Amino acid sequence: MIPRQPLFTARIDRDRATIRARGHLDPVAADLLRGTVESLHGEGHTAITLDLDEITGAAPMQNGTDLLATMIEELTAAGARIVVRRKPSWHPAA
Repeated sequence: MIPRQPLFTARIDRDRATIRARGHLDPVAADLLRGTVESLHGEGHTAITLDLDEITGAAPMQNGTDLLATMIEELTAAGARIVVRRKPSWHPAA
């Protein structure tokens, strides 16, 4: 049996408050990212980088980007600064 790569992974650098995501961004993956960003913010990080450059496909699923956009709006209102790096071909969620 050939091992399969996971559909989604994320590497977290807690010292730099950076999350590097790779794979398929669906609603479950977006929820995992949200929880990680909220955790970093809860630890006192006010500037968090979310690197989505290695997300596969032409663009992430709309439900995934909608969830991330909502999270960013909520955390920005709470005083966080979220920097999102993504492929240039992606359109902003909102």
